[in-house]
Amino acid sequence: MGRQDRKKALMAISTDYLTGLITLTAWLEKGVTEAHRQGRGLLVSYSKPVEPVATLHFFEKARQQNLAASFWERAEDKFSLAGAGAAFTLEADDAGRFETVEKDWQELVANALIEREDAPADLWGIGPALFGGFSFDEEPEATPQWQGFPAVLLRLPQVQLAARADGNYLTLNALIDEFTDPALEAEHLLKLGLFLTEESSPAETAGTKENVIGELEDIKPAGDWKELVERAAREIQCGAFEKVVLAREVSLTAAEPFLVSLALERLRKNYPSATIFAIADGPKCFLGATPERLVRLCEGEVRTIALAGTFPRGRTEEEDARLGRELMESAKNRHEHAVVVQMLRSALSEVCNHVLVDDEPRLLKLPNVQHLYTPVLGRLADQGPASVLRLLKALHPTPALGGFPRQSALKWLHENEGLERGWYAAPVGWVDSRGEGEFVVAIRSALVDGANARLFAGCGIMGDSDPEAEYTESCLKLRPMINALK
Repeated sequence: MGRQDRKKALMAISTDYLTGLITLTAWLEKGVTEAHRQGRGLLVSYSKPVEPVATLHFFEKARQQNLAASFWERAEDKFSLAGAGAAFTLEADDAGRFETVEKDWQELVANALIEREDAPADLWGIGPALFGGFSFDEEPEATPQWQGFPAVLLRLPQVQLAARADGNYLTLNALIDEFTDPALEAEHLLKLGLFLTEESSPAETAGTKENVIGELEDIKPAGDWKELVERAAREIQCGAFEKVVLAREVSLTAAEPFLVSLALERLRKNYPSATIFAIADGPKCFLGATPERLVRLCEGEVRTIALAGTFPRGRTEEEDARLGRELMESAKNRHEHAVVVQMLRSALSEVCNHVLVDDEPRLLKLPNVQHLYTPVLGRLADQGPASVLRLLKALHPTPALGGFPRQSALKWLHENEGLERGWYAAPVGWVDSRGEGEFVVAIRSALVDGANARLFAGCGIMGDSDPEAEYTESCLKLRPMINALK
């Protein structure tokens, strides 16, 4: 770029900044007046189209500034979302956590001032949205490992970036009251938004060399875990329950802090059909590449999937096809899958007018494994304001992550599994001001804390499960995160 071109570019940026500052200040002034009238805090949100910006770049710049950061990408949908900072945070630690956060969020957005400048009719990802997740258990144990990831944590970022097929949209959020200075708040938000979206090379993704990592260490010795599989299978044979999902936890240590953005870049490259996610605060980050959607709510349409039954991929096309046929014909895996399908059908039938389920499962082929897969589609019944958070309560945990029947399987896990799952195998995702959004099941995931990481994998145990085969399957499921982090 020549000298005159650079000068013109700087002048354009300066003009855009001043125009944005005037517009945002005026919008915040309106919010302050309304907050004074109501005598309460008020959410003010402003969205506008922006030039294309890489959401992963945005995420990493937020982390470099020690801001809470989130990242979400579904390449198949040509959709990515990132957030930085915290304008508002929702937490709950009781058995009614889904209802509590839904009620608090609805109360906040009911009186909010929300402006979406030049937004298309399809508002997916545009405007204020909570990012975060839930723990697997309603009341998880307070462990140092999962500190900062409580029973539920949903953050409204100060700055959001949505990358869609039709363009990029920046959203600025602020929780204000009658004492807020609109000019100062506008200047802070606008400068933060400009910094996060400006072109530069984040330090973390500059290098491509592999990190020096130690050996994987089983938190529960392999022999003990296999014995637990055998004991679970015996109890299933005796009729205690029909299925239970046992999780493994392994630790991984590196010579230097793990490069989170580089790991996310590897995951998105190697697993393009998965949802890539990351929730970070300080040195801790929970990230993964999950093939399992828990629920998506968009314009009254509910989508979920049954994903249960796993075989490895073959080394040749012929071997891969043979393994796929064996998986489709496996009585153990077909039964395990059918249990999940039936639970999802039943749960959605309580909240939907119509539920559509394929008669036969398909094969979902990932780079390292293949699964039995059945999509489930419903049309939400007219029962008040729609909310994806309400659907989470009905669906979590599915038999694919807990077991069946739910209560007896979960009780056995609490008494025998011997690990704190935290956010592993739990809902992670986002919800917007209209109650729409998407949550996935946080499998193929890891909790990174500087140079230390905990990785998780689970296997569905049936009455005829073989401990050695289940252990081998769990190793296959750990491989994506190992390869991403090294």
